[in-house]
Amino acid sequence: MIVTLNSIRNGEGRIIDFEFSLVNREFIKNFGDDRNGLKGKRFFEVFDKEIWLKEYESFLDYAMKETYFKIEKEIPVADKNISYLISGVHFEEALALHFIDISVVKKSLEIVKEKEKKYQVLFENSIDPVFVLDESFRISDFNIPFADIFGFNKDEKGSKSISDLIRIKKKSEEFLNLLQNKDKHVEMAIILTNQYGQERDCIIHAAPVLHTREGPIFIGVIRDMTERKRAEKEINFAEKMATTGKLARIIAHEVRNPLTNINLALSELQSIIRDDNPEIKYYIDMIRRNSERIQILTRDFLNSSKSKTLKFEKRDVNSVIRETLEFVHDRLELKEITLKDRLDRKLPLLNIDPEQLKVGLLNLFLNAVEAMTPGKGVLEVTTRKDDGNVLILVRDNGKGISKPELDLIFDPFFSLKKDGTGLGLTVTKNIIAGHHGDIRVESQKGQGTLFIISFPVK
Repeated sequence: MIVTLNSIRNGEGRIIDFEFSLVNREFIKNFGDDRNGLKGKRFFEVFDKEIWLKEYESFLDYAMKETYFKIEKEIPVADKNISYLISGVHFEEALALHFIDISVVKKSLEIVKEKEKKYQVLFENSIDPVFVLDESFRISDFNIPFADIFGFNKDEKGSKSISDLIRIKKKSEEFLNLLQNKDKHVEMAIILTNQYGQERDCIIHAAPVLHTREGPIFIGVIRDMTERKRAEKEINFAEKMATTGKLARIIAHEVRNPLTNINLALSELQSIIRDDNPEIKYYIDMIRRNSERIQILTRDFLNSSKSKTLKFEKRDVNSVIRETLEFVHDRLELKEITLKDRLDRKLPLLNIDPEQLKVGLLNLFLNAVEAMTPGKGVLEVTTRKDDGNVLILVRDNGKGISKPELDLIFDPFFSLKKDGTGLGLTVTKNIIAGHHGDIRVESQKGQGTLFIISFPVK
């Protein structure tokens, strides 16, 4: 619809009103008058003054400035309100107005906005972490669970790539290649690392949802399997320890009886043979030493698989850590290893068995010392509170542990040391489990090892 109006000026030359000059058929069809009937009429003879007063003042203002303008206006037509986009320009003595019916467009936009709002609510309130990738695989948007798990804030949208979260470079390349070469859903089990360096076992789903001129836009959902896998490991460990316990009791029974007979026979031999024979004395000592070693191994094996009877008391875990570090003080000095303790002084008291916890921590400290190069080693012991738990972190910069070895690290008789019994970490895990706590390990070959112990505050 197009209409032109002539300017009406006062004696000072100021525009004070408009009168209709020309109108096209579309205008007449919408506003219900004939062409000649509109000609010469004032603006407010055709339109309701109360509805148009604000815009009319703008017309006058723009007309005086001879400026192009555009407004959106809802006008009652035939008992219903219709939205129009009105643009206009004043030239010489005429004001030209152009009306476009945008009711359908506006309604469509409202529907789109309503749907957008609905999907935004679903996006934000999803239980699982959800993210959006742009054509360069940068994380352009994410929901609250994603921010919580990976330590992101709103300001970081678009600043990081999904590959920054994937710890293993080979896996990162594999995942991005699948996204690039597929127009369908991609699923992959993968280890993601958050902003704090913590690893999460995840299953990641992603698919292209939109194709732009720059490239596809992807949406992804992450299923965090960390706690589930940890629970499965705990169940497996408990089952393994139950089996080991039965085996230990059988072995202890079967070994101790013949061992007792060997020791009795050895004592009898010593009483009837001359001990001035160095060769005989050498063999008797060898039998005694190995007999004692078998007894110690049998006892340790039996103890490692037993559920500990703990004597709980309210204690400051930092004081227990300091007391345990005193036991390794000489070894640290001897191997010229630097100790860095970052113990949070504001930790709550915990229900712990201090003596048993010292045994568990001592195994970790000794293993760390033995894994590090003399003169270059750094042992870091950190405590902090994290989401209802107290964490103890023991980190070394030693030779590290390979992935296959990590899966066996707490198993009885598995040792990376030449003369190790392989029971130290089994005992430690058993003690931590007795405190309703959790212990896990992160390591890479040649890059040191981190043990993370978690105790619930309640």
